[in-house]
Amino acid sequence: MPLKPGLKVKQTQRLILTPAMRQSIKILQMSALDLSDLIQRELDENPLLTAEPNYSQGEKADLQIALDTIPNHQSLAETLHSQIGLMAAPEKTKAIAYYLAGNLTDDGYLIENLDDLASNFSITYNQAETALGLLQACDPCGIGARDLPECLGLQMAAIGETAENRAIVLEHLHLFSQTDMSALSRKTGRSKRELQRLKAVLTNLNPTPGRQHKPEANHALVADILVSENASGFSIESNNSTTPSLTVDTSSLTALRSKDQDAIDFLNLHKLRANNLIRAIEARSTMLIRIVKTIVARQHRFFTDGHAYLIPMTQANLAADLAVHPSTVARALTNKSLACSFGAFPLSFFFTSGINSVDGKSTLSAYVVQQKIRKIIATETARDVLSDLMITTLLRNSGVDITRRTVAKYRQCLKVSSSAQRRKSKRFL
Repeated sequence: MPLKPGLKVKQTQRLILTPAMRQSIKILQMSALDLSDLIQRELDENPLLTAEPNYSQGEKADLQIALDTIPNHQSLAETLHSQIGLMAAPEKTKAIAYYLAGNLTDDGYLIENLDDLASNFSITYNQAETALGLLQACDPCGIGARDLPECLGLQMAAIGETAENRAIVLEHLHLFSQTDMSALSRKTGRSKRELQRLKAVLTNLNPTPGRQHKPEANHALVADILVSENASGFSIESNNSTTPSLTVDTSSLTALRSKDQDAIDFLNLHKLRANNLIRAIEARSTMLIRIVKTIVARQHRFFTDGHAYLIPMTQANLAADLAVHPSTVARALTNKSLACSFGAFPLSFFFTSGINSVDGKSTLSAYVVQQKIRKIIATETARDVLSDLMITTLLRNSGVDITRRTVAKYRQCLKVSSSAQRRKSKRFL
């Protein structure tokens, strides 16, 4: 049968994102300060949009108490120096790390060549690497990287992504920007679902970890959500200081008596634009409160008793609890934080894998186990450097069901060198 060109009508259904939906997704991903900037731009451009402060005097006092728990802004170098000073390392190594901390770009990257550093300080290349390891163990994660792949790799390691996953992301960064994962799936042999998960992880990474400490951005950290304990449990509220109460002033439309259709269309367009913005901000606030309520419910003992009681939780757990898609959770967590009685925390802090206890009756978060490893290594002396196997034995004796391989992975996440390298460094210094 010969082929002939022709026209055929076919009815299909597919989801198309409207401009309002796109704006809502964009606003959901914004930090509090980015949202504040957007609102100010809209107020400048939209004649129908008006704003008033969104909190009472009592709320101001409560907000100030919450924000007083957050340290005043420091320069990047000051922040890093204070962290390095608390590390268990030889003073000479710390001194080199201090020097490196003072020679970073505004984005937090190291431009100093380690060969030149070793030559200038009359040290070995391994010693220079050890000092860099101290710097890269600091917060914000990714600081002290020498290029973008290393920066992203440090952050992926810190959240427990395997070396294989890190390699896939860093070797194919350009392909992760595409919507269709088919080509990447063929190259890597990974499923599209797993690649979408890695893409969500990549989206939450910070390519410029030092940017928040730039002098021109010398503002106080403002949390998106405030968590406070009361007699009946916990109060969870939006930090309204960053988002004024927005309303649409329709008096211009009402007062318009002329038949100037262009003027009417102009005002109607800005009315729609203002209403869409208000709805998107309300949806963002509602989603963040739902997320933090779930976090507080799951991590109740963390908020009452401290860091040692952080339990394992994944973004998939949260998405299931909220009955939303994991990508929605990933967007909502981006650049968001909460403030509670003992500090401010990025929402991503609460998501970590877990390790079972030896008796199988409880589970410890990866963060808690990593801190146990950090404390064990901090007790080492030049004559008593612990191997990963010895650390594994100590942890198992304390009730943590962990393998040597996992200890090695967590040690690497902490940017702590191997026992052989630590022994060599301690003997030399």
